[in-house]
Amino acid sequence: MFGDDLHRRVPMAMDGVDGLNTVGMWSKEPATFHAGETTIVDCVVIAPELYTSTVKPGATFELWDSGFFATGTILERFDNAWPQATEMQTRSVADIEGPWVEPSLNSGLIKRCRANWSVPVTEVSNHVLATFIRQRFALSLVMPEAKRRLAESFDDDTELYEGELATAVAEAPGASL
Repeated sequence: MFGDDLHRRVPMAMDGVDGLNTVGMWSKEPATFHAGETTIVDCVVIAPELYTSTVKPGATFELWDSGFFATGTILERFDNAWPQATEMQTRSVADIEGPWVEPSLNSGLIKRCRANWSVPVTEVSNHVLATFIRQRFALSLVMPEAKRRLAESFDDDTELYEGELATAVAEAPGASL
């Protein structure tokens, strides 16, 4: 369904890319689509560094919302629309999930998330990164950073227990190391 804002953001699975990653889609007019119907929409992947080698005309993908509900085929790729790597290094959870909304409950978890919500994921601690993964915040952004750190054996001595980040990654939905 595309409402009046003509935008929808959903997780996407694609061959050659691990797990589910968020894609933003825009339609030309508000619409609801039903099984068997087709449409053409503009899409932008949230973590383009995962897709630079896989997004090409003819590549297929599936969209997920409590289960896979649609399939698609890429018709065209616009290379000048891909963000630069330096831009990716400054992205925060807020860039994916939106501005912080203050909940009625206040806990250590809430305080930790609030304090790091707008901090670039490349600058948060391993413990915070693991927290964001367990809470399923901005997985398309935090999972690649977590996997990069694990591949480099980066240890900042902030994890609550040895292997906290690796455990969070392994237990994330659709995850694979």
